[in-house]
Amino acid sequence: MVKAIPSQIVIKGFTNQWQAFKQRLPIKLWQDFEKLIEYARKHPHPDPEVNPFQQIVMAILIEQEKEINRLQIKLKPGLRKKCPRCHSEWNNDDSKGGLCPDCKEYLLFFLPKTDF
Repeated sequence: MVKAIPSQIVIKGFTNQWQAFKQRLPIKLWQDFEKLIEYARKHPHPDPEVNPFQQIVMAILIEQEKEINRLQIKLKPGLRKKCPRCHSEWNNDDSKGGLCPDCKEYLLFFLPKTDF
């Protein structure tokens, strides 16, 4: 059985390995590099059977996917629904209605008429 290495040690080693790469980047990209490292720190790396580098890359990809989804919702306000009964918010691709995930009430939404 392979012994698990704590996440922070793995990430520290990863950061040290990529330090030379970071130094060659333009200074304006250093903050972006550090943001990727922060993404990796948000996720534990519990599986000792999986390559730590792959786990870090997957953690970064997951966080980037979450950020893309968050920005898409911001750009398409019609995807964000708010329940008038319990005031919870959720994403809904159905523009005509949806079931509130909290109070389970089915709600109808009316979109403004658009001319094409």
